[in-house]
Amino acid sequence: MKRLQPVFVVGCYRSGTTLLRLILSSHSSIYISQETHYIANVFGKIKNEFTQFDQVSLTKIIEPVRAYLLREGWEKIPTKEDLSVLFDKDYCSYADFIQEVALFELNSNKRESLLYWGDNTPQYVGSMQLLNILFPECKFIVMVRDPRDVVASALKLKFQGKTPIGIAIDWQQALAYSLSAREKYGAGRVMLLKYENLVLNTNESVKKIIDFLGIDFEDEMLKFYATDDAKKMQKHTHHQSLNKPISSKSIGRFKKDLTQKQINNITLYLAEYLFSLNYISQQEYLQSVCDSTANRLNLYSCMVAEWGWRWLGHVKSKVI
Repeated sequence: MKRLQPVFVVGCYRSGTTLLRLILSSHSSIYISQETHYIANVFGKIKNEFTQFDQVSLTKIIEPVRAYLLREGWEKIPTKEDLSVLFDKDYCSYADFIQEVALFELNSNKRESLLYWGDNTPQYVGSMQLLNILFPECKFIVMVRDPRDVVASALKLKFQGKTPIGIAIDWQQALAYSLSAREKYGAGRVMLLKYENLVLNTNESVKKIIDFLGIDFEDEMLKFYATDDAKKMQKHTHHQSLNKPISSKSIGRFKKDLTQKQINNITLYLAEYLFSLNYISQQEYLQSVCDSTANRLNLYSCMVAEWGWRWLGHVKSKVI
């Protein structure tokens, strides 16, 4: 088993990470797996042996890992016996295990031509430091989308029962993790990509990604929607548009899907970020700075309620 360079596609949920996964995996030298969610969550079970991974380590985590993959809808899930290939060499680490799981669904022909493998679990945006420890040579592509559209998309799916302001808080935290990582690891390893640029200027955006990864562009990347991976997305209601050419219909959807009060709250809360990312104009930004006391009080009441629910959830989890 040869070690390949990993690239992790991360960001706030509903920001286009799956779209980018399909585009990247259409390249002959790249394979990005489905979401996994387990890397940080099971790390605690083997944290003292992650550099010396053995059969005992595998036994500790294989069933929890399989449970995560099953929940994510993986069609082929490795067993303990399938992963015995890890021990065909003298040295094995948790990083080797993660790579082998990610590539398990891949056929052997494409595997031989790979330069990069990766994972598109959005929530790993909060685990970038751990991923850097496990994979010191890895790269990150962070998807950033207008938070108002993220809220609209998540609310339509009733995503984990989240509130509009709760989703805005998650978006802010994801961006903070991303900016911190880029400052720490440098622009050569952390790339921020706006969803809107990928959709509206696909060719240009894809070529920037290819330059970031240091490989050649392939036309097949622009035909991602015709791949088997894209066709499999039809079984997921929230990903059905991915088996078609890219459409701009999802940009600005918040204008019809959110109430004016919801838009005002999100804009007021995230005004600095929205302006710096060119999601609102200077005039809109200045308006938010001078916004009425009534609007601010409404925002603060929503935030107090949100943090109250989060604290209560944390307490319940500790009791359980």
